[in-house]
Amino acid sequence: MSWKWILNGDYGLLNAGLKLLSIHGVSWLTDSRTVLISVVGVAVWGAVGLQAVIIISGIKGISPMLYEAASIEGAGRVSQFFRITLPLITPTLFFVSVTSLIGAMQVFDLIYMMVGTVAIDHVNTVVYLFYQQAFIKNDKGYASSIAVLLFIMILIVTALQFKLQKKWVHYD
Repeated sequence: MSWKWILNGDYGLLNAGLKLLSIHGVSWLTDSRTVLISVVGVAVWGAVGLQAVIIISGIKGISPMLYEAASIEGAGRVSQFFRITLPLITPTLFFVSVTSLIGAMQVFDLIYMMVGTVAIDHVNTVVYLFYQQAFIKNDKGYASSIAVLLFIMILIVTALQFKLQKKWVHYD
């Protein structure tokens, strides 16, 4: 709801800031050219915090002795990052990428709360299509098939990620 207020085209905080800079404001959530950018920006803003905490936890799990040994051997900070830090946090990065992609494919609440039905045609998702068929049009059979299709899509993408992780994730 805060983002809906910030991005409001008439009295939003962002447009008020732009007005101070003598820039004409935009209808962020109703204009077909800016609604997708606005929703994606808010989604990224909301997800980055949790993902950062998970990645920092992964970095904190790396033994300081590895960095000490590398610096004794003459490795610089960049070399330590690419040869110690990055390989050892690949399981964490893999977890974050899988959960983020699953979350992105299931986005509904953010779009429904921010956009409503005003510009929904420009940010329509599979989950919104499911909601529309199940609860607005009351077509439960079609909605069930949409849910099964979404499950299969998530299953395929996740299986592909697990197959590809063998090439870049190091569990040693």
